[in-house]
Amino acid sequence: MRAAIRAIPPGTYASADFLDEGVGVRVSVRVREEEVEVDFTGSSPQVELPVNAPLAVTASAVYYALKALLDPEIPPNAGAWRPIRIVAPEGTVVHARPPAPVGGETSSSLSATWTQSLAL
Repeated sequence: MRAAIRAIPPGTYASADFLDEGVGVRVSVRVREEEVEVDFTGSSPQVELPVNAPLAVTASAVYYALKALLDPEIPPNAGAWRPIRIVAPEGTVVHARPPAPVGGETSSSLSATWTQSLAL
């Protein structure tokens, strides 16, 4: 994964997406040498609709998008994810706190994946 990250020009790449409910997912992807920081600061606060995602779902979307875009053949393991840092502020749609409904977080997860892919 580090070799694939090195192939991306260093810099910050940003994108945003909005669910039908008007809930926003914003992401900045900062590439530095062999590391990537995926920052969801600026995403909407968690809502009373089942579109919130727990941090684990957001992390899965990040790892999936980076693996698919950068190195689809790499085995998915902790070593592959080590150069990736995720910033997802607690209390947002990408890191919801209980008792926020999360049953339909597929929308937020897909938005996080799509938004990150657009940023790169």
